[in-house]
Amino acid sequence: MTGVKYLTAAADIRVHLCGMADNGLKAKALERALSQLGPDVLSARLNAPPELIQTWINGHATMPHRKFLLLVDVLDELGDQPSPKTG
Repeated sequence: MTGVKYLTAAADIRVHLCGMADNGLKAKALERALSQLGPDVLSARLNAPPELIQTWINGHATMPHRKFLLLVDVLDELGDQPSPKTG
C-alpha cells in the first residue's frame, strides 16, 4: 500500500508542476500581447478588465481556458512582430 501512496503523491506533484508551467506560459503570452497591444486594446480583445489581466500575469488568479484561446488567436494575428522597444 505504501507504493500506491507514493505514486499518488508523485502524480499530485506532477499535476502541480504542470499547472505552474502552464501558468508561466500564459503569463508570458499575456506579457507579449500586452507589450504589443497595450492594456486597453488587450483588455478589449479578451473582454476582461486590465486589472484582471494583471492578476493573471501575477498568478493571483487563474486565466480561464476560453480566455487563453482568445489570447492565442490574438497572438496568431500579431504573428512574429517584434515587441516595441522600451525607451
